Amino acid sequence: MNSNQEAISRWEGEGGSTPVKSAVLQATASAETLAGLPAGYTAQLNHGFKDRSQNHLYEFHLAYRPVMRVLDGVKSTLDKLDPSKCFWIETWSTLDAQGQERASMRWISYEQANKKPKSPLTFEQFSQLTDELPGLLDARG
Repeated sequence: MNSNQEAISRWEGEGGSTPVKSAVLQATASAETLAGLPAGYTAQLNHGFKDRSQNHLYEFHLAYRPVMRVLDGVKSTLDKLDPSKCFWIETWSTLDAQGQERASMRWISYEQANKKPKSPLTFEQFSQLTDELPGLLDARG
């Protein structure tokens, strides 16, 4: 089973609707905070993989915006996928000045990726990036 299949299996095992966050994110901050999502938005890990060196972890997160609805006079909030805010997070270990290991990370949203000079990516292409992802993150600036 590859890392994408493992992530999907884990997601399905938790009911498919429970936010899943990596241990790195749990130890540092929420994915919503890291990616600068607007208030009320939530993020859910969809899939991820490690690079060939096994030192960098890439995780693709779906972003959902809250939508109010009234059905039979009852107000409720639903989460609606917002592709423009979906994002990749890259994490890796670094050493601080005291020689202690700490997590470093960077991210890029679908909206940001399509502001790059390169031809725009479809959402499907963005969500399935692998070898091109480090270069796209480098170009985020």
